[in-house]
Amino acid sequence: MKKGLLLALMAFTTASFAQEESTPQSIARQLAQHIIIRGNFAQTREVEGIPRGLRSRGHYVFWRDHGIYWATQLPQQRAMTYRNDKTLQWSNDNSQPQEMNSTADKYLRRILMTVFSFDAQQLNEQFEQQWEVESARWNLLLVPKQSTTKRFLQEIALRGKTDIESLSLVRTNGETLTIDFQDSQPLESMNLESCTNYFAYSLTECERILHAAQP
Repeated sequence: MKKGLLLALMAFTTASFAQEESTPQSIARQLAQHIIIRGNFAQTREVEGIPRGLRSRGHYVFWRDHGIYWATQLPQQRAMTYRNDKTLQWSNDNSQPQEMNSTADKYLRRILMTVFSFDAQQLNEQFEQQWEVESARWNLLLVPKQSTTKRFLQEIALRGKTDIESLSLVRTNGETLTIDFQDSQPLESMNLESCTNYFAYSLTECERILHAAQP
């Protein structure tokens, strides 16, 4: 009798824990804990007149509060850095990057930083959120609230399990960008070389940032 009661209690506790871990709030908390992530991506850009879309592959590094390094390797090499303060495009020889100042670049940077950071306050301010959670898997539809964003962005669809596995961005002109993330893994720390080479901070600024991050 006691053994049966204990097993039932354990089963209830496990089920309650699993249910808690599958709520939008718990998923959001988990995604917001990532500090540094690196991985690979496969990207498809669907545009009118190109039946199979434009396909590319590459790797990325996300560093919370500091930026996203996005390097396309195939079919051609091209690298971008999205920081809170600017968008940078790297030349093929990785010399001094060029700053991109268009309005579209600024809004895209803001959206990417918000989604990758999974900043709850920014997400609530910028998007209507529609969650679908089933077991450990989830889907999230983000619809922009602000009129300025609505001019070029229709919606963003995310799906995943423990991490974001894919992102689909639909623009108002009908263009769709779908990104599948692969081999994503958290890193314990950022090194000085990656700080300067990926995120284009000066050596002095990198030293200051990395020193401040030490426990």
